[in-house]
Amino acid sequence: MDTVERKREIKSVCHASIPGSICKAYTSLRISPPCGAVATARPVSIAYNKAMLNIAIYFLTGGVVTTAIVLLEESGLRLLSGLATLMPVFTLIAYFFIGESRGGMNLSDHAKLVLIGTLVTWVPYMLVVIWLAPHVNTYKAVGAGLAVFFVLAIMFLLLTQHFGWFQ
Repeated sequence: MDTVERKREIKSVCHASIPGSICKAYTSLRISPPCGAVATARPVSIAYNKAMLNIAIYFLTGGVVTTAIVLLEESGLRLLSGLATLMPVFTLIAYFFIGESRGGMNLSDHAKLVLIGTLVTWVPYMLVVIWLAPHVNTYKAVGAGLAVFFVLAIMFLLLTQHFGWFQ
């Protein structure tokens, strides 16, 4: 039995013993399923490559900014740390991508959503941290603040979705 016939046999056994969706999943990941079927490579689209590059840029930017803020604060450079913390780095980068991919109108709507959302969620989060930090440890203060933030954020986003605000 030559190699080609063996691969056909393995593939037919695989598809008979493992549901097709599992074999397809392995194939899309470009690895062979446990049954030994030969996975065929699919070409990766340019849009997929661009999306992966954008995700890598978001990841690296967030890590660099967070590290810079912590290092500046630990070095006693409170003014620079505060400036870096207040700078809207994440929205700045996101807005470039939103503006380029979706246009100015969508960018404007998103900016409105973030502005109102910040008032509804961020301000109460900060007030909870300010109030609790002197009384409990850091983790409890920030944790309580995050709990308030997430409850308000989910409520706000559900309301915006329900009423069609900022779309």
